[in-house]
Amino acid sequence: MSSDWETKARDYIREQALTIREHLGIAKSTDASPFQEFIIPLLGGLMDGSADVGPTTSHEVISRMTASQQEDADEWAEFLWMFFLAIEHTSADEAHSRLAALLRAVAQPPPIDSLPGPEAKKIALIPRLSSLETFGIISRDCWNGPSRHTQPPAAALAAWVNLNRFYAHLSRQQRREPLDSLKDWVEVFGKYTISCGLERESDNDVRDYAWPAAVWLEIAGSDIYNDPHWGGRDNTLPEGAPRDLRWDVWAQRLQEIAASDRFDAQQPQLKEVAGRVADMMRESKAKGMDA
Repeated sequence: MSSDWETKARDYIREQALTIREHLGIAKSTDASPFQEFIIPLLGGLMDGSADVGPTTSHEVISRMTASQQEDADEWAEFLWMFFLAIEHTSADEAHSRLAALLRAVAQPPPIDSLPGPEAKKIALIPRLSSLETFGIISRDCWNGPSRHTQPPAAALAAWVNLNRFYAHLSRQQRREPLDSLKDWVEVFGKYTISCGLERESDNDVRDYAWPAAVWLEIAGSDIYNDPHWGGRDNTLPEGAPRDLRWDVWAQRLQEIAASDRFDAQQPQLKEVAGRVADMMRESKAKGMDA
């Protein structure tokens, strides 16, 4: 686990606790809880590659939740708290793939009799995990774009792109091994992002959504190309539009962005990303993208 991640996680816990004290007047420890002490190094290992998600991961994580002796603790909320922080602070595709696998593992709890802790706590917790309670609500809030972040613009944009990178990996895993708790909505975020970034003319939409749209196309491109109904809807292109039409429109728009200087000052990386993904899309189409 990187010391940088541990520092960020602990600083975040401290800042949030102080905010709760200031605005709600509720005394809250600024130290990490026992469950957070467990989850921080696990997330750090998934981010830097020193850990992976295996057959026992679900049991290990959920056992820590059910065995907690803190009466006022909400370990599932703490998990989501740390989980979204991890998503926003890594840009590595392999890390996002592992983080997506962790979320899916937690959503498939082991038999309740195999878990430690009070029966009442287990009975209350397991349905929340199986349904990924509040995960979708937090996700929808995230899709307000980088403006939802209080960080400086460059850091907010990086966190926003990282969120999209995670959801693109999550959508691929969901396609291959569907979970009811993720059914029908993860791809909708991707389609919305692509439509905003590559089908609208507003500079604000391009600035906020073009880079994340390119990320979706780079990671989930084969799923998107092969299924004309991917994402369930289009904002401007007709529903079920031929895959070549959608693919060509998006590739052309990325090429236009790559050739433009309009966003250089705000997003110097955008031209390179847009050009690279546009080239990938043309090459994939020429070869036939069926995988």
